[in-house]
Amino acid sequence: MSNETEKFDKLEEQFKLEKSQVNRQSIAKEQIAILKKVQMQLVEEAKKRGVSLNSYNFLEAMMEQYKGMKQIAERAGLETHQYDEIINKIKYKMFGKNV
Repeated sequence: MSNETEKFDKLEEQFKLEKSQVNRQSIAKEQIAILKKVQMQLVEEAKKRGVSLNSYNFLEAMMEQYKGMKQIAERAGLETHQYDEIINKIKYKMFGKNV
């Protein structure tokens, strides 16, 4: 995962320097793709270790991942509703109601 972290950090620096909105959106999409890849690795690791994908701690970690994706999308001017929907579904699994 450190390779993904390095890629993400390089993109973050590039994002801060980039003035073009189109290029910023492209960079943000790459960062989100990295987070999704890491997230899938976490899911696979959890399955291998026998961690319930519905456990509170696991769901909380997934929710934080999606919040991060949403923040990246927001600052680049990308759509965020898909992240809101997923976050709300996770909250429902965690708390049993819409929060």
